[in-house]
Amino acid sequence: MTNEQLVISAKKGDLSAIEQLYTQNSGIIFRNCRPFERLGYETDDLMQEAYFVLLKAVDSYKEDSGYQFVTYLSNSLKWLFKRTSSSSMQTRSAIMPTSVKRRDSSI
Repeated sequence: MTNEQLVISAKKGDLSAIEQLYTQNSGIIFRNCRPFERLGYETDDLMQEAYFVLLKAVDSYKEDSGYQFVTYLSNSLKWLFKRTSSSSMQTRSAIMPTSVKRRDSSI
């Protein structure tokens, strides 16, 4: 199934569609998370946060927007991670929920 078809199924409550979306898009999710590993974030934590972004993206994606879901998801991930990175650099504390821990608290 395409991402867009899976989003429609997920919006109807199909949990397996959400899992398939995550699996189908794990490459793009991982590529968006990768740069933040170098800032000291754990990959597993970033991937978990990305899962929450995916859930939010499914909920707010408009099928008639003319954009592919993967584009919408990618932009949502970039926005979250850039916001987190920017805030972290300015205040030395991340905006992400406390489930995202830094390897080195001195960063």
